[in-house]
Amino acid sequence: MNYLSIFDYSDYRKFVLAWLSLQPQKGRGFYTKIAEKLSTSNAAITQIFKGQREISQEHALELAEEFNFNDKELTYFLLLTDYSRAGSYKLKKVIQQQIQKTQTEQKALINKVEKDKTLTEEIKSIYYSSWTYTGLRNLIATSEHNSASTLAERLKIPPQQI
Repeated sequence: MNYLSIFDYSDYRKFVLAWLSLQPQKGRGFYTKIAEKLSTSNAAITQIFKGQREISQEHALELAEEFNFNDKELTYFLLLTDYSRAGSYKLKKVIQQQIQKTQTEQKALINKVEKDKTLTEEIKSIYYSSWTYTGLRNLIATSEHNSASTLAERLKIPPQQI
């Protein structure tokens, strides 16, 4: 599965179009779905993504729900829509600086996370020896399960086992 990061984009339209290209049938019907959700016309949505019209912040927030962004991604997405809507050079410059700062912070975070680390056979045997490791990994990936007590309760295991 391909993963797009909103932080790789400086234009929300390009992100949405790239995201659509990865969807089944290239996102066919997405504009109609969004138009219905935003109570607007397909023509308005088409104009927005062709750059002929700007999206309101309210509509941008509704649109962002389709991507299941976390808080940082949502804030960044709305920042991109602010940049697109900005009417003066000064305002665009201020927002552009915020965009660049956020991108730099995200790149620094990505560089701190070790990628493609190969596990030893000993660690693999421990990991695959019990369903609890996979269960923990999957639950931690969701934002609602972020404490040891919540994880233990959800998996029905003693908290000291976590």
